Amino acid sequence: MIVQELTLHNFKTIKDFNHNFTDGVYLITGENEVGKSTLLNVIATLLTGERSDNLLSQGEEKGFAKMTVGEGDDAYYIEL
Repeated sequence: MIVQELTLHNFKTIKDFNHNFTDGVYLITGENEVGKSTLLNVIATLLTGERSDNLLSQGEEKGFAKMTVGEGDDAYYIEL
């Protein structure tokens, strides 16, 4: 499955994230507590539907995640 686009708002340490992915391999790097694991957990949650209750940022307005996966006519939009 190819992730084309991912948008997050108020998920743990990630306040706002939006990225359109192009062909290639992506590496997720960064300091501790910047959201690397959260990013992977959100992608897994969107793909499987299995949700952890502690994904949202505490004390913030509701968060959301949306992702487009697939290619061409076989692209799907997923939202949480």
